[in-house]
Amino acid sequence: MLTEIRGNFSGGSEIDAGGDTFAGMVWDDLHGRYYPIPTDPESINNVGDAVTIDEQDGSQVVVAVNGTTRWKFPQRTRIATLMDRNPVTGPEPDAVGTIGAFDDNHAVLWSGCSDAIH
Repeated sequence: MLTEIRGNFSGGSEIDAGGDTFAGMVWDDLHGRYYPIPTDPESINNVGDAVTIDEQDGSQVVVAVNGTTRWKFPQRTRIATLMDRNPVTGPEPDAVGTIGAFDDNHAVLWSGCSDAIH
């Protein structure tokens, strides 16, 4: 099921024919390749980085198409948009979302996480 499109990348999930295996996926539409990710992508950017859920602790992480975790966000963070990576324009917010408890959320702009590997 397709849930996100950004540039040449599409994100979503796939269920096998038996219906018992679920996987998040990012498709590189330009090159005809796909990459598994832990869960359905919450957001993707123009280079195929995807916000997904760390299955161990439930926090959101940015995963590159090669499977490398680029950034792990603090728990109780909800990333709404992962910004496109554009080195020409200089420093900009990398992700937009909220952080906080269910009844006490605050808007947040994350910077410096596009190229960080944690």
